[in-house]
Amino acid sequence: MRELQAAHPGTAFTFILGADQLRNLPTWNGWEDIVARVDLAVARRPGHPETPPPELLAALAEHHHRLHRLAMDEIDLSATRVRERIARGQPLTDLVPAPVARYIDQYHLYQH
Repeated sequence: MRELQAAHPGTAFTFILGADQLRNLPTWNGWEDIVARVDLAVARRPGHPETPPPELLAALAEHHHRLHRLAMDEIDLSATRVRERIARGQPLTDLVPAPVARYIDQYHLYQH
């Protein structure tokens, strides 16, 4: 976030994550820095509530940021599954739309 904001001053960014990671966000290294800088948007995931933990709500309020719930259908997809597929050299065509798969491939996303 720091680098994006430095490269694009004055641009408002929103960090998007799945409901499967929302409750875990306070365990991430540097999560406070993310919350201090941007709003969050949560995508629905099957079997995962969109209820943030109290410490996350407190941090958002402290920094005057918001949690947006994305108006979308639940999808059973996560970046973890995409990364696992890429690591195994498997296609993404059944997980994401073709343009998304091409973009991931073109920019070598999720590859270490």
